[in-house]
Amino acid sequence: MALTDFVDRVVPSWAKGSSRQHWWGVFRTAAVLIDGLIEGVFQGRKAGMANAVDLPGVAAYGGFEDVKSLDYLGEDVGVLHGLTEAPPDYAYRIRHAMDATQGWGAAGLVQGLLEQLAGVLGPNPPVMRIFQLSGGDWWTRLQDGTYILQRADGTGRRYNTDGTTTPDATMAVVVDWDSASLPAPPDQGFAGRWGLILYAPIDTPYGTALDTPFTAPGLFGDAWNDPTQPPSPSPWQGCIGTNTPIVLVNLIKSVVAQRATAGLNCAWIVFATDGTSFNPDGSSTGTNAYPTNGLWAWHTYYDAGTNTQKPARLATAEYWKVN
Repeated sequence: MALTDFVDRVVPSWAKGSSRQHWWGVFRTAAVLIDGLIEGVFQGRKAGMANAVDLPGVAAYGGFEDVKSLDYLGEDVGVLHGLTEAPPDYAYRIRHAMDATQGWGAAGLVQGLLEQLAGVLGPNPPVMRIFQLSGGDWWTRLQDGTYILQRADGTGRRYNTDGTTTPDATMAVVVDWDSASLPAPPDQGFAGRWGLILYAPIDTPYGTALDTPFTAPGLFGDAWNDPTQPPSPSPWQGCIGTNTPIVLVNLIKSVVAQRATAGLNCAWIVFATDGTSFNPDGSSTGTNAYPTNGLWAWHTYYDAGTNTQKPARLATAEYWKVN
């Protein structure tokens, strides 16, 4: 029984009368404050990682009393809450924040980062890829949690969800993002750069398609292409080129920043609307299918032969600069 209920029962009748109503208010206010302190201590004890368990018959929160403090607990351990992620799923990720696959270094860059993104973009995370901006290593996380490493020399591996691994002899595409780009970007030539590819839909109903043409009204009322309206500061407004709200882009970038590893830098996030694009095996088709010519630092490049600017990148994707 809460202290407020106890006060309601035991406070004398003279304190409840219309002439002395303020006394009952004083007693009840004190009771509310004491109840809050007791609840805070109780929640703090229940929220301890030692009390968080995954056992048959345990409630979905696995030892967490309720969902009120989940976001705060998640921030403490570096686990952000997805826009459409159910509280029990979020509680599960918090309980497993210290798992080996969530570690730092190389494991943190691949499994740690992609697993966190899979949770943030759940319950149906997209296919995701990590690739070197100057090299031939590609990591893919399939929607079922399978990981595939494909390399230019064919020495890749497939990491199945049952814990088994098998060789993958795919000869992966060697990426050259910006070696020939002019003007040269500030991070040109940095060997530790990598990119992240997210395939639509990123997080239904967000990140499902490219935006309409510039002359058409923006999706989610973004107003970026409406000359009669100023840009809206709302984080729920759409981004230029996609129907992805700014808050989701910032959430993805925050996960990337939290999983940062010394010497490795995520330079670009690619939002791909064509599920067949950027296949590591070189099977993707279309103009500018892969960043292999060193001209992808900017949206266009100068073609001396025609004296014109030409598109540098694949048109079925959007590109978000991280830094």
